[in-house]
Amino acid sequence: MAQCWRGPREVSAQPTGRSYRVGRISVTDSFTSPEPYQLAFVQRLRELGFVERRNLTIESLHADGKLERLPALATELAKRKCDVFFGAGH
Repeated sequence: MAQCWRGPREVSAQPTGRSYRVGRISVTDSFTSPEPYQLAFVQRLRELGFVERRNLTIESLHADGKLERLPALATELAKRKCDVFFGAGH
């Protein structure tokens, strides 16, 4: 009998004793006063079991408004061995 695909399933983080590192790049310094989507991102990570200073580090770099700096910042985050990278819209 064929199985039906039922859509994505939500999973939660399992405690492993491991700490995870998220790399974040932004063109401008939006880290000092986070936007609502940034706060929602961190809140959702917390709901999934990833908590800053416990099992999560967020490495945030910004390009001071200079797009040409983004490749160097991405290289810097790669050197820091981030598990996941994401970019902010501003």
